Amino acid sequence: MKTKIPSLLATLCVGFFLVLTPGEAATVVVNVDAYGLYWDSTPLNGATSGDANSQAGPLTVGNRADATYLRLERSWLSFALPSITAGETLVSAKLRIYYDSKSFSSPNSDVSGDVSLYHNPNHNQTATQASTNQAIYNSANFANTGLTVATPTTDTGTWIELDVATQVLLDYASDPAATRYSSFRLQNDTLTAITAGYNLYTFGRSGEFAPQLILTSIPEPSGVAMAVAGFSALAVWTRIRRHER
Repeated sequence: MKTKIPSLLATLCVGFFLVLTPGEAATVVVNVDAYGLYWDSTPLNGATSGDANSQAGPLTVGNRADATYLRLERSWLSFALPSITAGETLVSAKLRIYYDSKSFSSPNSDVSGDVSLYHNPNHNQTATQASTNQAIYNSANFANTGLTVATPTTDTGTWIELDVATQVLLDYASDPAATRYSSFRLQNDTLTAITAGYNLYTFGRSGEFAPQLILTSIPEPSGVAMAVAGFSALAVWTRIRRHER
């Protein structure tokens, strides 16, 4: 009994689908490795005595005129990236940040300006190395990703999820395996000087509200699978040619 050509072509398509379709996706949750609140008073008082950092307090973004030193505040996050085994491809990277609350005082009637996400592919400091704010807060290597973390109208008490696949892939490509990190900074670009009172966005720092990086990868078809697909195609094509004769 002869096999019809359409049936052979259908078999070929199914064979390619089964052999070349990537395997099941694997998702890894990477908890924040290091974080810090950094503030800078230099643009205001012309000295460095007010510059400082803290890895104990909440992560805030904004300005404060009620503190000992008038200051602008930014927050920094760093994630130690896991190894990706040979034959795997990273297909998704999501940064999850918990937006806890906002606070402001007179004469402010609400927080002002948006919180933007910055990334630095050359910044791979661990928690123990992040002892000064000069390399983190003031680093010119941080670039705006174009992603907005929060605005004055964003609901508090919610998780913010941002697509950072482009930035994470850059880190995998540029960082040595021993110090492979993704470093991000949260900042409000509309605040360049201190106003009266305070104006702050506050984000989760630790525990169940700690920032997370969600990585998803899939295995690529192996060389053996590609060879099997090729032989399958050749066998089906041979049968088609015989049928035509």
